[in-house]
Amino acid sequence: SKYWSSKSKFERQLLLIALLLPTHVLFADALSQLPEHWQNQLTEVAEPELSALEEIAHEAVTSTRTELNQLLSKPGASKAALAEAYGRMGALYQVYNVSIPAETCYTNARSLAPSIFRWAYYAAWLAQQTGRPSIALQHFKEAQKLQPDYAPLALRIAQSQLDLGQLE
Repeated sequence: SKYWSSKSKFERQLLLIALLLPTHVLFADALSQLPEHWQNQLTEVAEPELSALEEIAHEAVTSTRTELNQLLSKPGASKAALAEAYGRMGALYQVYNVSIPAETCYTNARSLAPSIFRWAYYAAWLAQQTGRPSIALQHFKEAQKLQPDYAPLALRIAQSQLDLGQLE
């Protein structure tokens, strides 16, 4: 009580607010608060609510995010390694139906490694799964430019066109 009485009303209110905030708000990781040298090239990935996931899924997502966080915090991290890590993180989020962070991770992977087919394809597949056929079609066509001989692309493009009512 002596501690409380020595603090101003404002300081007590700030302390109370800090105690009530979730810890991820107080201690943002490098994904949700990008290091300065990545701020112009990457998009922040907010830490999603994962309490509905089973324990093993929660652990997989948390450990993959921690690995990416550590890599992102290293000043000498290569774009290729970061793209791979963002892509893995996006795929995990997608598997567990955490769509918004998955999309942001794929966007970052594509920004870091624009010539890698799978990041464009995965972004397209996510868009198609989440009912956004025009975005899916755009991403599938970008993937097709990177790897035109990938057979399933024709089917995916046709499905997106059908979803958009673009029957030819």
